Amino acid sequence: MPEVSFDLETSIPDLSLDAFIYTGTTGLGAGAISSLAAKNPAKIFFNGRNKAKADELISQVKGTSSTELVFLECDLSSLTSVQQAAKQFLAQSDRLDVLMCNAGIMATPPAHATAPASGIEFDSLKTPQESLGPFYQPSKFMRYGQSKLANLLYPIELAIRYPSITSVSVHPGFIQTQLLTKGPYNQVWAATTPKENLKNGAYYEPFGKLMPPPTKDPAGLAKKLYGWTEQELAAFE
Repeated sequence: MPEVSFDLETSIPDLSLDAFIYTGTTGLGAGAISSLAAKNPAKIFFNGRNKAKADELISQVKGTSSTELVFLECDLSSLTSVQQAAKQFLAQSDRLDVLMCNAGIMATPPAHATAPASGIEFDSLKTPQESLGPFYQPSKFMRYGQSKLANLLYPIELAIRYPSITSVSVHPGFIQTQLLTKGPYNQVWAATTPKENLKNGAYYEPFGKLMPPPTKDPAGLAKKLYGWTEQELAAFE
């Protein structure tokens, strides 16, 4: 599928009644927030760990937009922190039109107790230690690749379970996020294009290019991953 024509200045429709949640206070999140705020949506909620960076972004946007920016302090490595941020949002809003979840870090050593240190084997949805023992030592890039596959699989299952909600995954392109060249384009396109332009559960590369499924059995794998995730999150319901 050919890429679509999209421009941050002219292609975004009126957003005056919409409410958004974006993750990130820098990089792709900050770039997308600035682009959306130019169209004056009702509210943009955004989360992150760095309140100083959040205050800086709010100050920048205030000079050019009437949009209300609300920072939800949240550490995505802590499910308790995520739950608290969700409660803060629900206490402040009864509407959400778009949720955009940006990746945060790339190929780092395992550091969080809430996730298996060596990642997940997607064919069986078990940690490698369970199937291969303590001698299995996957690389940080293998774990990173698993996380990217998960990003593509979740929308597939969400589209089946909640067909009235459009769920897609998007690739920002190979860019330097701090330079913000055209990094936000693809996600802003997905967040603002008419709903009929999106295929529920699909994966898009820049800009707006519909891509083939990531695996041979994406629906089956997505169902397994979603079920495993629900089990892991059961304690936080």
